[in-house]
Amino acid sequence: MDIDVPMFFGFIGLFTLMMFWPGLVVLHLTGIESFTLPSTIEWIYLCTSAVVTAVICQLLWLWASLATSPLQGILALSLIVPGSKGISNILDGQLLTLKFATGAGLILISYIGVCSTNRSPRQPKVEAFELEIR
Repeated sequence: MDIDVPMFFGFIGLFTLMMFWPGLVVLHLTGIESFTLPSTIEWIYLCTSAVVTAVICQLLWLWASLATSPLQGILALSLIVPGSKGISNILDGQLLTLKFATGAGLILISYIGVCSTNRSPRQPKVEAFELEIR
């Protein structure tokens, strides 16, 4: 499957922009939220966070979907919430609760189970793959 990755991410950004800004304007005009521009330090943090969390994660998800199957790609999205929460707790110096660890563990085990049973015997393992950016 040949996909133009920059165009794919461009359309995601365009649709997000078209859907997000009208709501922000309405919230600002009604006084529910006030819109102010971020400071320089906040801009740097926001841009760095956006590149690390959005672009890299989406690119890895797209590569995984192309290398395996759409089912495994969609199921991998269920790992985002427990992964983000776990990393956030660790970076904040908080301990993970038993309830959280149990739930995250069950999600991980089910994902591994689906991935190990979803591959057909004729489907070759993907050792390495390249993404051509035009």
